[in-house]
Amino acid sequence: MVANEQLKQQAIKAPSVTQKVVNLSGGNQQKVVLGKWLAMRPRLLILDEPVASLDPAGRREFLRELVDTTLERNTTILFSTHILTDLERVAVDVAMMKDGKILLQAELDSLSEQAVRLSGPSASIEALEARWITSPVANAKTGRSTGVTLLAPDKLVQFSQTHSDVVIDHLSLEDLFIEVTT
Repeated sequence: MVANEQLKQQAIKAPSVTQKVVNLSGGNQQKVVLGKWLAMRPRLLILDEPVASLDPAGRREFLRELVDTTLERNTTILFSTHILTDLERVAVDVAMMKDGKILLQAELDSLSEQAVRLSGPSASIEALEARWITSPVANAKTGRSTGVTLLAPDKLVQFSQTHSDVVIDHLSLEDLFIEVTT
């Protein structure tokens, strides 16, 4: 009975409860392992590259089920991945690390709204930095500004109205990661 319920709850595709886990697909094997750990009702679940071996459809399904299950159980997930589009689907807070050091940490929504790259005449960018920028993003190797910053949306509007010679490009999470870590 418990096994049948687990198959249904975790949406594990198997011909029967007697199917050996080793004979399941990679995605279904991961669901079995996740189900085993979630059955213990942990407050914190640490996952390292949990969907790296799955195809895009499998990753999406696995993440949807993971979020649904952990929300029901009030479980916090520490999720390590190089597949940043997956983070954009499930994360609330994001930390970018290199060599064991956190280089940037913020709410995902804030990063999505505020991460921008500035380009244009040096004098205009310097004026912007002096007056408006409180969070320049430094490069991990050089420690110098990358031309990328976190700029509040209201300041973006004000600045773009007075400095039409500066181009402000919003960055994806992947672009921001590359700027910060390379």
